[in-house]
Amino acid sequence: MSTKDAFEERRHALEEEYFQKQSKELAHKLHQRLVQQQIGETTGVSDDDLLGRMADLGFGPETLAVLPLVPLLYVAWADGTITDAERRTLMEVAQRRGVKGEALGRLEALMKKRPDHRFFETTFEMIRKMKHARPGSLDDLPGLARQIAEASGGLLGLGIVSGEEKEALERIAKELELSRKKATEEMLGKL
Repeated sequence: MSTKDAFEERRHALEEEYFQKQSKELAHKLHQRLVQQQIGETTGVSDDDLLGRMADLGFGPETLAVLPLVPLLYVAWADGTITDAERRTLMEVAQRRGVKGEALGRLEALMKKRPDHRFFETTFEMIRKMKHARPGSLDDLPGLARQIAEASGGLLGLGIVSGEEKEALERIAKELELSRKKATEEMLGKL
């Protein structure tokens, strides 16, 4: 084989590699855009940047059912661990809300390893926008968050909420813009 043929073969191989990489990147971008569109249609949210960040966090149409449970996860993780009682309560709430399949697997993963700060910031922003896009759709969150906080029962199972959990409940009330007096009292009451 001549040097010219070897260079030509190498050039062709590099071109092929380049176009395969470009094709994969384009397919990934198109898939992400489709996921963003599906998230937007399901939630009523139209903020493309936020929809993109949600897709980057691994949310899609199959796992969106977990999203309303994120504030509950935040409360459960408030003291650094999720107790068996909190885990059972989260699973009961998930079952009542019809969370199954891929979404249930995602919830289980989120209970095993605490999500990072960015995860909670992005999902809280999404929930706020969902509440505005579909008023009334998440009105049960305050009571459910309180249920998680009380799940471990504190000292001797007396329903005592830890200081970390109280702070988490307060943050959720603020993050989710629970300005309605009743919802705020329901979440923060008895503290």
